[in-house]
Amino acid sequence: MIGPNLLPIMSEHCTETLQSALDKLNLLHIEQFCTVRGNPGTRCKHVFSSGAPGSLMSETVAMLNFYPSFPAAEGPTNRGEFIFVVDRSGSMECPMNSEPNAPQRIQSAKETLVLLLKSLPLGCYFNIFGFGSHFESFFTESKEYTQQSMEEAVKMVNEMSANFGGTEILRPLKKIYDTSGRPDHPRQLFLFTDGEVGNTKEVIDEVQKNSNNHRCFTFGIGEGASTSLIKGMARAGSGIFEFITGKDRMQTKVLRALKCSLQPTVNNVSLTWSLPSGVEAILLSKVPNSIFQGQKSIVYAQVKGKVETEAEGEVCLQYNYKDELLKNAIRFPLKIEKVERFAIDHYQFVALPFGLATAPRVFTKVMAATMDVLHSRGIVVVPYLDDLIKAPTFKDCELSVSITTDTLSRIG
Repeated sequence: MIGPNLLPIMSEHCTETLQSALDKLNLLHIEQFCTVRGNPGTRCKHVFSSGAPGSLMSETVAMLNFYPSFPAAEGPTNRGEFIFVVDRSGSMECPMNSEPNAPQRIQSAKETLVLLLKSLPLGCYFNIFGFGSHFESFFTESKEYTQQSMEEAVKMVNEMSANFGGTEILRPLKKIYDTSGRPDHPRQLFLFTDGEVGNTKEVIDEVQKNSNNHRCFTFGIGEGASTSLIKGMARAGSGIFEFITGKDRMQTKVLRALKCSLQPTVNNVSLTWSLPSGVEAILLSKVPNSIFQGQKSIVYAQVKGKVETEAEGEVCLQYNYKDELLKNAIRFPLKIEKVERFAIDHYQFVALPFGLATAPRVFTKVMAATMDVLHSRGIVVVPYLDDLIKAPTFKDCELSVSITTDTLSRIG
């Protein structure tokens, strides 16, 4: 756990509820909302915390939230080579989850794939691989997407079964990467699997080695899907990952991934700082290697050094989008406004109310980052010993509960 000085800097668009969660997280929070050029307004507050001089606890840690906005597209793209890789090992016959009458994982994978097939743009190219102890493809090479080829593929997908034995993903990946792509049709790879392989690092390294030639989008099917494999492949392939457990809306996740795959690739992502003399920023997480329209990019950094009262700083995320260099810059004040009390009441332990049991304090600290994600989606939720979700209608409350439980399940 990182417990640095608290200096949240956020856009005026941030809600007071989000501010309360960030206060508990003890982070310098810098937020930007959908600007390609220009600087958003910011404000800051400081709440006292302790730490031995020179230790991490005495330093400030910044959580940078960028919301990139790209120039308007000329129109829907019909370019792309979409390769779908489906796990057909025996474990895919297992139920999606522990609920009674839960569907089989292979059935969920097939439904997900059919939805993707029916959503592809006319004029692109596609192929489908099934893998287990061995692998096979629907077509000898990628086929042009037409109404006829789509209907042919959907029929074959509906006839698939989980009868390929074990889970061996590296061989089909190498086969795909060894096959030349189509000019002017960027390759997008979609993987569907429920299991865990014994050579996870080797698989991720293979994706990373070929990351300049494709993007990788992964779907974990069922509750037992390997998070290290699913997340690792997507991050190495500059894509996104989704987990489908049968307890949430599959359509939203599938179309979100497809929408990202249809966006042009962003290259040469870098982060630069402009800070006062004597102040430096040390990255605690990697600079994002993939950026998508409407997707928040988060970076953590430790800010070290003595800060003057009126000092200001600037952080800039820049990247190449098509032939244009885009910059997302945030200029923020380091002036500290000391407050004795928060704008809204919330709970934060300053001692151990349950003796030596540290769980309640750790819980409130850990959950604050998760609350950031939920609040950004419009969910009003307060975590404490008894969690509270608030919504205007019963239907909205049910939806908020579903999204919250799904988010908590995905992070373990």
